[in-house]
Amino acid sequence: MKKKLNEHRKNAEEKLAKHLKEVLQPGQLNRLRQVKLQQEGGFALGRDDVREDLKISQEQLKKFMAIVQELQKKVEPLVKEAQSGGNPQEIGPKIEKLRKDHAKTLEAVLTDAQKKQWKELLGPPFELRD
Repeated sequence: MKKKLNEHRKNAEEKLAKHLKEVLQPGQLNRLRQVKLQQEGGFALGRDDVREDLKISQEQLKKFMAIVQELQKKVEPLVKEAQSGGNPQEIGPKIEKLRKDHAKTLEAVLTDAQKKQWKELLGPPFELRD
């Protein structure tokens, strides 16, 4: 089931990317990628395209995977708590804090040159205004 879902997701993303290339200008495509990377934070370091851009080593990839597994172990009980009637307004911020902390840990695995390139990939911060 999970494999089928991942396959479907990949196909959908490929179709969307193709369509976006047809309707957006190159600068717009680049900005869209920057905003997506900002939204994903350090977890985007696991994406194939980002790993290629930053030339992530196998050793770094192993470290990333260990960090993500650690996060999953911490988040899983909170998700179960929410599913069994816990207060989402209390649980949500806890999960978000864990994600931010782990994203920083993921970024710490990068070399200085990779960190510099990562900041360039992210571009200027995107902020929603009320």
